[in-house]
Amino acid sequence: EVRRRRPSVVMVLGGYASAPCVAASVVLRIPLVVTEQNARAGLANRIAGRFAQACAVPFTDTDLPRAVVTGNPVRDEILAVDRTRDRGQARKSLGLPADAIVIGVYSGSLGSVRINEAVAELAHRWVGRTDVAIRHVTGRRDFASIQAGAPGTDALHYQVVEYEDRVDLLLAAADLVVSRAGGNAVAELAQVGIGSILVPFPSATRDHQTANAAALVSAGAAVLIADAELDADRLEVELAPLLADPGRLDAMARSAASLARPDAADRVAQLLEEHARDR
Repeated sequence: EVRRRRPSVVMVLGGYASAPCVAASVVLRIPLVVTEQNARAGLANRIAGRFAQACAVPFTDTDLPRAVVTGNPVRDEILAVDRTRDRGQARKSLGLPADAIVIGVYSGSLGSVRINEAVAELAHRWVGRTDVAIRHVTGRRDFASIQAGAPGTDALHYQVVEYEDRVDLLLAAADLVVSRAGGNAVAELAQVGIGSILVPFPSATRDHQTANAAALVSAGAAVLIADAELDADRLEVELAPLLADPGRLDAMARSAASLARPDAADRVAQLLEEHARDR
């Protein structure tokens, strides 16, 4: 297909499926641009990077040759979020209280057992609190069990949902996020400007989620908890000072926003055009 179409440039995003395109671009001498979503590249992109004219990367220390820091492109609905402007309407749309501190929790479509169990236990401890609300996106694996064991509506506003169709609304509504640290998730947190507690997926290739989180943590925008160390006790210890200090939450949000790259998609496109023209 590459031979037949003879593109001006080939872009690869990693994964085993990219290997044939990489090989074809090298054999046919078609310029190659690698796009990497994480701070530590996977095997496919590390191999492709040896032959690439440029590698579009999310962070300055991403380990690929001829790297150009573009950031990770995010969806238009995330780019459109203005937390100050949209908070009230987003909370109304999601059925969240207007005056509580809202914690958003999510960990991918399947979900994280460790995050889900820690948050569910914490909800039981906080059942009498009126100053906090939690929107807990469990993923499909644990949804039924977490929902069945959820505390009653004594005071805490605790929502258990299987899947979040409108992450943009959740990010607009929340004051703090508890999440994994995938490349796209980290980019979205920076783009909307919100503080977070990040729990990297321990089995991620080359521990890239910990590396992804490092940029937010070093900027003061996030707190890191290793997966093996996460339980309700540790989560409560990390959350307590944040919930007690709105000023710190605001500072974390500003720090996150300072890392945003809203023009990431344009930067990647520009890189492709530059190397297509070189040919």
